[in-house]
Amino acid sequence: MSTHLLIDLISDHEVEGRLSTECDLIYTIVSNRGLEGEVDHIVATRFKALQEQRPDRPSEKVSFVHVAGHGNDRGVGLIGDSVSWVEFAEELKNYCSPLKPKRKRVLCLSCCHSEKAVKTLRRSLDAWFSGYYFFSKEKIGFAETIAAWSVFYLQKDAKRPMGKLPRKNSRGEEQSENTAKLINLAIPDIGFKHFKGLERSK
Repeated sequence: MSTHLLIDLISDHEVEGRLSTECDLIYTIVSNRGLEGEVDHIVATRFKALQEQRPDRPSEKVSFVHVAGHGNDRGVGLIGDSVSWVEFAEELKNYCSPLKPKRKRVLCLSCCHSEKAVKTLRRSLDAWFSGYYFFSKEKIGFAETIAAWSVFYLQKDAKRPMGKLPRKNSRGEEQSENTAKLINLAIPDIGFKHFKGLERSK
């Protein structure tokens, strides 16, 4: 498995409208950074379809697990069914192994009610993830989520998924203080009002 795992829990309006999904766009961003071989993109319209795409064994390599879907306070809805956050947490354990000492991995949850979902997921997943990114706003739209995630994946380093933004960008150019402040997602308040980061307690 690659360093980036994108789990796309698509809905009927995305299928009917032939729309690009959030994970489609993130895949493009990460690939255009020269990491096209480091992205796995799983698409599911039913929970069973997600289960059928499990890897042969959980991966140690993955640093980012990005889940995009339509959530509520109880779970996430798909076209054919829905799954509770508790069940979904157990399913995620099939994709990545528990963290070894000093290893970092983040879960990026992009859906409505994601803050409440993270509180539920953490009860089962703190041994698998060192940090979580989510939205504090209960209802969140596509335009706001893709703006935040575009900046996130444009800059984040798979070796340091919870790390602060380096002063130089990938081209070796110095970044302004304002730019660094905007895209340093190790700090919860990054200019996207409802975008939050949470690091697991040591």
